[in-house]
Amino acid sequence: MKHMAGKYKFSIINYLSMLESLKIAKRFSVKRFLYYLKIWFYMSKNSFQIMMTQRLLFFIFFLGKILRFLLFIAFIYFLVLNTGSLAGYSAKQVVFFFLTFNLVDILGQFLYREVYRFRPLLVSGDFDLILVKPFRPLFRVLMGGSDPIDLLQYH
Repeated sequence: MKHMAGKYKFSIINYLSMLESLKIAKRFSVKRFLYYLKIWFYMSKNSFQIMMTQRLLFFIFFLGKILRFLLFIAFIYFLVLNTGSLAGYSAKQVVFFFLTFNLVDILGQFLYREVYRFRPLLVSGDFDLILVKPFRPLFRVLMGGSDPIDLLQYH
């Protein structure tokens, strides 16, 4: 048994060489992932700085999101509290379901907010400027700038 364990010993080098042989390592590598993570961080930072140039608008927008979130939770909670249940679920279960749904929704909005700005890029002709950049245009179109207000809303 000891001989078998030595024969099939797992190591990172063996795993990476296996990935290289399957041509997967060329498409996805840690170095490439960190490169795109760094680009995403800079674009998100720039997006946040642009939002912060209009502080009053930022505050009103953020306050509106928080108010909508709190009113919706209160609506669900009191609706279920007065009726006893909603489709057989208790008030706490319904609020938990809403919070789980809201977390998934907020993460999607946080990461892919830039997709709403894709059409104006095409119409104005500015998409050509994205095509000549040294990273993939699909990355820029999907994840070109996050919306920090959405992420702050959940806390």
